[in-house]
Amino acid sequence: MGITLPLALFEQAKRHATKDEPALLSFVHECPPDFSPLVLYQKAKDAFSGERFFWQNPEMTLTLAGFGVTNQFLSQDKSKDAYAGLENKIRSVKLRTVTNATEKQTGPLFFGGFSFDPERETGKEWQDFKDGLFYLPLFMVTKKADRVFLTVNVVIYPDDETNKFEAVQAQWEKITEAELPSLTVDSLVTAKELAPDEFLANAAEIIELLKTSEDLHKVVLSRRMGLRFNHQVDSGAVLQQMIDTQKNSYFFMFEKGSSLFFGATPERLVSVSDGEVFFFVCGRLGKTRRNGA
Repeated sequence: MGITLPLALFEQAKRHATKDEPALLSFVHECPPDFSPLVLYQKAKDAFSGERFFWQNPEMTLTLAGFGVTNQFLSQDKSKDAYAGLENKIRSVKLRTVTNATEKQTGPLFFGGFSFDPERETGKEWQDFKDGLFYLPLFMVTKKADRVFLTVNVVIYPDDETNKFEAVQAQWEKITEAELPSLTVDSLVTAKELAPDEFLANAAEIIELLKTSEDLHKVVLSRRMGLRFNHQVDSGAVLQQMIDTQKNSYFFMFEKGSSLFFGATPERLVSVSDGEVFFFVCGRLGKTRRNGA
């Protein structure tokens, strides 16, 4: 499926832009219902390796897949509030955005995550993600029930011409026309548990806290493992294995260069509804008013 530049929106974005502050043109096309975000994620391996994300809910009523990076937010200063930094980034982008998006989960959406404890020193395996990393993708495919939408996010300057869009069209066609790559996870060479003594000491400390605390009722600990494969692991193959084996889960996959953050979990931790943030902790539901964008 080709994409066509909406000329009216393009001209509007040029009028909205300045030399020092370009505009963001975020336009949405409805795609054929058989377009699969999962298949397109896998096909985008060659064109956008290291710049892809994927998300799907357990009911499979909402799936998102993004390729390329038009803009990003990276939090690496521990003295600054990463959440406020992202909010300011989104506000700034929104002020310069021209879009035809009318459906939720389409248009200029940032995708990413924050570290669980930003006060801790960032481990070497998390250096690419720092304390927070979010992408505004060049392409984002949204599947909602039986409808599929493509969002294209392009930076526009006042003197841009329509031929700028030809490169964007070529990149999209490279994805859609690509062959589906082999989805095989290479053989595991070694597996080693990292810092086992530290884990056991933490577990003993938590057990004592659970015995004495009136407020603490449940703690989930995790172990760190070092796994070595004979080749670079393909995120598309990992994603396919998760979907095939972990039913009724939220799936997420987030690339940053050669680093990959992924998971499958049956639990929803946070949701937003009517301007309120709902969070789930130890089986309890709380909520707070959502401020800003």
